[in-house]
Amino acid sequence: MSPFDRIVAIDWSARAGPSPRRPSPDAIFLCERGPGGADHPVYLRTRDAAMEAIHDILGRSLAAGEKVLVGFDFAFGFPPGFARALTGRAEALAVWDWLAARVQDGPDNANDRFEVAAELNAFFPGEGPFWGHPPGRSCPGLPRLRPPGHGRGLPPHRLTEGRAPGAQSVWKLYTTGAVGSQTLLGLPRLAALRRRYGPDLSVWPMESGWRVPGAPITLNEIYPGLLRRHDPAWLVEALPEESYAIPDARQVRAVVDHLADLPPAALAALFGPPAGLDGDAERVAREEGWILGVDPGPGSETGAGTGAGGGAR
Repeated sequence: MSPFDRIVAIDWSARAGPSPRRPSPDAIFLCERGPGGADHPVYLRTRDAAMEAIHDILGRSLAAGEKVLVGFDFAFGFPPGFARALTGRAEALAVWDWLAARVQDGPDNANDRFEVAAELNAFFPGEGPFWGHPPGRSCPGLPRLRPPGHGRGLPPHRLTEGRAPGAQSVWKLYTTGAVGSQTLLGLPRLAALRRRYGPDLSVWPMESGWRVPGAPITLNEIYPGLLRRHDPAWLVEALPEESYAIPDARQVRAVVDHLADLPPAALAALFGPPAGLDGDAERVAREEGWILGVDPGPGSETGAGTGAGGGAR
């Protein structure tokens, strides 16, 4: 029996305004697959709209007594040393709460992520870890380009990103593959989900450790680019009325189909401790987090680990 009744994947966006009315790239797409099969990806123009859709899914799932896995494609944690320097605790969830108290993200997607990044930089020596903002924009405390010698303080990547081909650094906030902006605007939304659902929700692996959480709702980090070889490109011609011509839409469909099609034991194995962490496993789970499927332990058949493909998140 599968550890989850419903699987949801969300391709996030850090847009500063609503996405176009017609489905477009670099926007939010959500796909879910439940007992009746997969729905087509849903195009969502704002982060508020995405959260409303997620609340609807989770409400239905809880009412039906389902266990649901919800994956987001941004970083759940930061490289080692960041959380403790910022909050005094080497815990990713403490950073979530810090960001939730400071980030302003309006219903029209207007946000202050660059200003918050500059505030974060002030906690660290020199220019700080975050960099990148649009040309012509003044943002004191946030370099527009990556500074010389960047990475001498905090590492550029988490352990999981070092094993994920093509993964970008969370410190990068602007231009292609800037997962940092998605992270700064995504983590406050996850903190809100934790407050809303309380004990019905668990974050893997920060709260659950290296096991399938027992709570009805599990939040996890995904990296759809790792499943590039599972791209359902055939859907572009088969269903031209849907949004499958957009890679973001195909990616979330690929994630839910891939995870749902795994044998139950293989899916459960993805939640176990990754290979090679040894005595560092507990710290990594609590402080950095992990991308589901990257270098999983024995028993997995995911194909989403090192060498499975690349591409920016």
